[in-house]
Formats: sequence, structure tokens, C-alpha cells
Amino acid sequence: MRLLFLCTGNTCRSPMAAAITAAKAQARGLRVDVSSAGVRAEDTIAPPAVAVLRARDIDVAADRRAVQATADLVRSADLILCATVAHRELVCAEFLPATDADADAGDLAARIVVWAEFVARARAAAPETDLAGLLASPPLPMPAAEIDLADPAGRGDPAYAAAAAQIDTLADALLDIVATHSR
Repeated sequence: MRLLFLCTGNTCRSPMAAAITAAKAQARGLRVDVSSAGVRAEDTIAPPAVAVLRARDIDVAADRRAVQATADLVRSADLILCATVAHRELVCAEFLPATDADADAGDLAARIVVWAEFVARARAAAPETDLAGLLASPPLPMPAAEIDLADPAGRGDPAYAAAAAQIDTLADALLDIVATHSR
């Protein structure tokens, strides 16, 4: 399974989410390809994000350039996880065709989810529901304030640690979903 974490700039939340999720997947022995990108990538990964990851023994090069999202990268992912409702809207506007003439548009739109909402949706689903069924189910009506991943940018080291703790919880839940619902 290919997981892609998308943000606007790919400087803190997406790289942390991808790195933490990949480390947890490896520890569980799950075969998951995890990456991150930004719709407007323009800088290196934020040094406080690198420090948080290194404190967890997750090595990320401090000078690693943020990865620019491309249509091919987005289309190749089985699940595209956005940090916020606004990020999902941006990703959809950027990568979904303007018309429904593209037969893959509906499938792609279903694979672009807000991470915390997708976890809540999976928890509410029947255990026998596979990943395709989860993606076909409608999003839960949840306010953005409940599902948006906190943005630590410019808020100091404690904000990065808090975001990493939120990512920990979501990564564990996501990997439970992958292990349970992928067939």
C-alpha cells in the first residue's frame, strides 16, 4: 500500500507524519510505502520537525528539500492523507480534473482524505469493510476544528512535540486500519 501525506509546503506536518508512520509500520512489520509532499513545496523541512524526529531515533536529513506534489505522485498513491480540511480542498482543486470526463476522477477524489476524519470513519465502519469500502463511504460530518492536525510552524519546539504526539495517535490508528481493512 502506498500512503502519501500532503500539506501545502511540506515543511513540518507531512514529513513528520510520513516519518513517524513509516517507522511505526516498519516496527509492526507492515509493508507500507510512505511518502510526503507539498502542493506548494518551497523550502527544506523545518529544523524543529527534524529535531522531533531525531529525538525519536527517526533519521531525517536536516537539509532534505521538501518534495513538490505532482499529478503522477498523487495518482500513484492508494491513500492521500491531508492534515486539514483546507489542505484536502487545495489538493482536490489542484489535482482533480475540472470535469467529470476523467473516469478516474471519482476514485481519486475518494482517496484524498483528511487523516483524522478517515480514522474516525474507519472506526465507525463494520470490521469486515475493506479499504475500498471505507473510501466509498461518505465522510463523517465533523467540524474542521475536530479533525485538523495542529500546525506547529512558527510556534516553537513545544508545538512540534505536541503535533508529533497527535501524529503518533493517528499513525497507530491508521496502521490498525491498514492491517485490518486491507485485503
